[in-house]
Amino acid sequence: MRKLSDKDIEKIREEARTMKSRYEIAREFGVCHTVIYRYTADIPTPRERRPYIRGKCLGVFKKILSDGYIYSGENGNEIRKLQYLLPTIIKRSQFNGKSIYYLEDKNKIALESMIKTHKNRVIKYRDLTALSKLFNVKITSYEKKDLFDRKTDKTPIIRRKDGGYLSSYSKYQTNLDSF
Repeated sequence: MRKLSDKDIEKIREEARTMKSRYEIAREFGVCHTVIYRYTADIPTPRERRPYIRGKCLGVFKKILSDGYIYSGENGNEIRKLQYLLPTIIKRSQFNGKSIYYLEDKNKIALESMIKTHKNRVIKYRDLTALSKLFNVKITSYEKKDLFDRKTDKTPIIRRKDGGYLSSYSKYQTNLDSF
């Protein structure tokens, strides 16, 4: 490493006040960039860094835009970065240990997806109420019936407060409960 003269140090400081990066200055003078940082630590960097989305993060963002939601899993870091960059657009909700990130205007779609992937087949009325509050969605009784009155085996059953059921599977559920 060569010794820098006072004249060189002054030139380095002048260059740092312009729009040149510390690495460019180090390349010009043939020294390590840490030497440049040592002499220019008190000078603020004039460049403004703008946030960007690229790579895996861009792929995750495209998926969120197309589907309206995404579950946190293997892409957790990318999702958190997106939420940091776009906090007013991408929201996060968590229920029973499962996190979902969704676009603010797609909260109803995210709620339906969260209900479909619920661990248990039986969904309690209070859980449904908590989910709807979590996603800031008001569900009418007709929508509840449409949501849960499907003819598949994996149809969740909503248990009412009074003990009744909102599904066609109630006759089987009653037999199971009385067992």
